[in-house]
Amino acid sequence: MKKSILAAGAVALLLSASCSEKSSNDGGALKVNSDSTTVSANPCNFRYIDLEQVFQNYNLAKELNLELQKETLSIENQARQKQADLQQRGANVQSKYQNNGYLSQASLEADMQDLQKREAAANDWLNTHQNRIANMGLEVQKRIADSIKNFMADYIKVYGYDAILIDGQAGFFKPELDVTQDIIEGLNARYAATTPEKK
Repeated sequence: MKKSILAAGAVALLLSASCSEKSSNDGGALKVNSDSTTVSANPCNFRYIDLEQVFQNYNLAKELNLELQKETLSIENQARQKQADLQQRGANVQSKYQNNGYLSQASLEADMQDLQKREAAANDWLNTHQNRIANMGLEVQKRIADSIKNFMADYIKVYGYDAILIDGQAGFFKPELDVTQDIIEGLNARYAATTPEKK
């Protein structure tokens, strides 16, 4: 909480400095007189976005997250199948033992060792794939973040904004300063232009 408050304060100071520097040359500062005190309100050309909405509605993000979910579900299903197979094998060993199906102690130990090896292999498999899914998730996040960042850099240049802030992280703003939908539409248009049409 303290970190976000400090971040908001830093953003406010940067905006104030940026706007003051920008307006100091244009002489267009608004003068407000109150109790013989003059206050300069320097206009700053900024907008804000709801980043959560951007992530939820950006087609690239939706597609990549869907792929990640499918891959995660596939791994979970395979892990359940492996677990069920191990449980069945364990039950078979137990049943065989209780029904005096082993002719020697060596035969029982061989089956127990085989079961342990299979359990170890299943655990190794699961760890490997869980790490792969985690890395895949990080790559997805990075790709989406880079795409949004690159678009925002171009967007700011085109419209000449001083800054685009993230709603909820640096104060409260007028609703008319919200350019979230514009950003979503622009991101999706750019993504569609680089994506072959699906038949």
